Amino acid sequence: MAGRSVNGREDITRIKPHERRQRILDRILELDTVTVDDLAEEFGLTKMSLRRDLNALAENGQVARVAESLTEDQHGQLTVVTNSVPVINTVTTWNDAHLVAVGGLYLPAYMAFVGPQAVESLRSLSADVAVVGCDGLSIAEGLTTPHQLVAEIGTILIERARRTVVVADSSKIGRRGFTPIAPATAIDVLVTDEHADAEELSALRQAGIDVHIA
Repeated sequence: MAGRSVNGREDITRIKPHERRQRILDRILELDTVTVDDLAEEFGLTKMSLRRDLNALAENGQVARVAESLTEDQHGQLTVVTNSVPVINTVTTWNDAHLVAVGGLYLPAYMAFVGPQAVESLRSLSADVAVVGCDGLSIAEGLTTPHQLVAEIGTILIERARRTVVVADSSKIGRRGFTPIAPATAIDVLVTDEHADAEELSALRQAGIDVHIA
C-alpha cells in the first residue's frame, strides 16, 4: 500500500522499510554515486533515518562505501586520486589526508569531473590500485557505462593502475551497457553480492578475475 501524500508528495516514511530501501537502491543504481544529503532531501527523510537504510543495504552487499570503509590506519598510508565529489568530501575529513583531486567538466548526475582536463591529469599519474564502478559487466562486452566521458575516465584509470578492482552490485553483472570502459580481462578483482548471475560469475572467474562475494 502506498504512503499517504504530504504536500503533494508521497510520504515514503509510511512505506514498509524493504520497499523504501528498494526505492533508495533504485535511485543509487540510476546515479551510480550519490550523497546522503541528496538522498535525504529527495526522499524526505532525516539523515539519521537514511543512514540506517544505507547501512542495511550495505550489510546486504547492495551498496558500497569504498572510501568510508577504510580504517584510520589506512588513511595515513594511502594517496587517494579521484574525480568523484563524494569521495573528495569523505577524504577531506581524514586527519593528514593525502588527496589528489582531479578537476575538469563537472557532471552533476555523476557528481564527478570528466573531460580533457581530467584525462590529462590522470595520464600523468600512476596508481597501485584503481577502484572502478560501472553500469554493466559481462564477459562479452566487459565494463560499460551510459556516458562516454565517464567511460573515458574509467579507461584511463585502468590503464594507469597496476591492479583494477571493480565494485558492482548483482544487477550490473551480465548487463550490457552503452559505452565500453575496458574488456573483462582488464579486471583483477570483482566485488559483488550473492545475487549475481552464477553463470556470468563463472565465466568471469574463468577469464582470470578474482571474484569476491560481499
